Amino acid sequence: AFVAAMRAYRKALKCFGHLDASATLNVNDDVENLILVATALSNISAIYWKWENLNAAVLYLEEALCFQEEISDRLHPGANESIEMAENLLNLGQIQTIRGNYSAAMAALNRAQSIFKEEWGPFHIQMAHVKSAMGKVFSFLGDFDRVLECHMDALRIKNAILHPQHPSVLCSMMHVADAHHRKGDLRAAELAYWEVADVQKMALLKAIDLKYKQAVS
Repeated sequence: AFVAAMRAYRKALKCFGHLDASATLNVNDDVENLILVATALSNISAIYWKWENLNAAVLYLEEALCFQEEISDRLHPGANESIEMAENLLNLGQIQTIRGNYSAAMAALNRAQSIFKEEWGPFHIQMAHVKSAMGKVFSFLGDFDRVLECHMDALRIKNAILHPQHPSVLCSMMHVADAHHRKGDLRAAELAYWEVADVQKMALLKAIDLKYKQAVS
């Protein structure tokens, strides 16, 4: 499926005279074509990410961002950058983290955070995703105070907008517990792990109760 998708995206790029990521930006293309090219490049990057070809994923993603900057300049000169750019910057930050390029990762994540916050405010799921991604960078850097801070921020956001037993909330709770553990604060880690276990037990009991009610109804 990924191979077929890649062929389709490459054909789309050829239709707009953009054969590969090394081609020069054609600033004379109209905005609609630029949007289509940027989308195709983003999707090609996602496929390379799935294939674990991170160098190619970064190359195409950075090219997509170039097109998105051109689109933003044409549609809204001097205005805020687009949500699509922020999403690509978040992806770029995650890929650069995997590659070990932590300064590049943080630069992309900080820029994504700024755009998401400006567009949607501080309490949006994408803001939580950025905070979690930042926590991962700080974990690799060994700064566990910042790791805890980032995951606590992500958990705070998710608690404000998601159900307490949502899997994403549980994920952030586990990250917080792990951060306490890595810091050496074992008592705080134990309490956090027990909190995760209690929430998971409650979710499991509710699921069992729902199945029972469906069976007898």
